[in-house]
Amino acid sequence: MEDRRDVPNYSLPEAAWSLGLPVGTVRRWFQHGKGLPGVIVPAESDPLRLSFNNMAELYILATIRRQHGVSLENVRRALATIKRLDQVNHPLIAHDLYTDGASLFSKAYGELVNLSASGQIALAKLLDASLKRVERDESGKVIRLHLWVKDPITEPKILAIDPRVNFGRLTLTHGGVPLDVLADFWRAGDKIADLAAAYHVDPSEVETALQWVARGEAAA
Repeated sequence: MEDRRDVPNYSLPEAAWSLGLPVGTVRRWFQHGKGLPGVIVPAESDPLRLSFNNMAELYILATIRRQHGVSLENVRRALATIKRLDQVNHPLIAHDLYTDGASLFSKAYGELVNLSASGQIALAKLLDASLKRVERDESGKVIRLHLWVKDPITEPKILAIDPRVNFGRLTLTHGGVPLDVLADFWRAGDKIADLAAAYHVDPSEVETALQWVARGEAAA
């Protein structure tokens, strides 16, 4: 039986919108260029379709890129180092990375990107916080992503992507309401307070969902 985490459920635009990333950015992370493979191997290449595991990899890669501006070349080199050390197929979401990921990433990027000591500490803390928002089952496999907007350390876990809920669509963590559904109702004139009451969530959760939708649309 095929693992639902490997099912190619997401188109490139769907993946980018769900993660709040520009489509062009996500495309570059999967493209081959100058004889180099993409940073992440997609579930399907032609046409490009992504799995939940790919979404989890994108989530971690986005953390590295958007907060520290590490080049894709150095990302490839760091991941190659981690794969060589740990013998894993998906180093960005490997269980060993989750349990001891901060020090491993910090070491790899410290060597390859020449981060200052304070930079290494900041990267380690950010990655540790981000990785703690990646929920895993008892075997260590990723089962849910809790997205964050500005700060993975302090933000509550309001938004989630879970392959077991609504076919892996981006939803509110509480209740599993798809964000695109909330946005459609809001555009049709429903008030935030009414939507919160209808789905038994706090109004702040609806506000966060709508902010994420706006961000994804702006990034498209």
